[in-house]
Amino acid sequence: MRFVYIILINMIFIGCSSVSVDKLWQTHKQQADYRAKLLKTQQAILDMDYDNKIYIIATYINQFNKIKDNKERFIISLYDDSDSLQLQKDYFVQLSSLFPINIKRLNQNDKLLNNISFKTEWKKYYLVEFPVVDRDKLYLTFTNKNNVQVKLYFAKRAKYTIK
Repeated sequence: MRFVYIILINMIFIGCSSVSVDKLWQTHKQQADYRAKLLKTQQAILDMDYDNKIYIIATYINQFNKIKDNKERFIISLYDDSDSLQLQKDYFVQLSSLFPINIKRLNQNDKLLNNISFKTEWKKYYLVEFPVVDRDKLYLTFTNKNNVQVKLYFAKRAKYTIK
């Protein structure tokens, strides 16, 4: 008789929880994707002068991008107080002392922006491509005209991953 009760109780829990388990799994998957994107994101503030600052958020997207063509890709979001400063004109970006191959301004609806953890309407977004760097640790350097620099550090793979 106990056996029958145990089976009935298990069937009730399994029957009621399948929808809950599906919702829980979807939520976990979405949060795991968000955390993976956030792990590849760094931020900094570059002082241009006394009045202007540039707020920089960069995401290394090679892991999320399915294209394999020997380029290091970053989505860089920028916000400056004056809204008139331009990348590679008023300040420069380099990857481990290499200059970019290509810089493309992205519009707010671009599908590549799904590779970043968060987006806003007031930032400028750029896809910046560099030649491939044959190291596991990368650093982006932003330099203004006065040679003030900030560095953002990235890893191609997690340090616990075995080659």
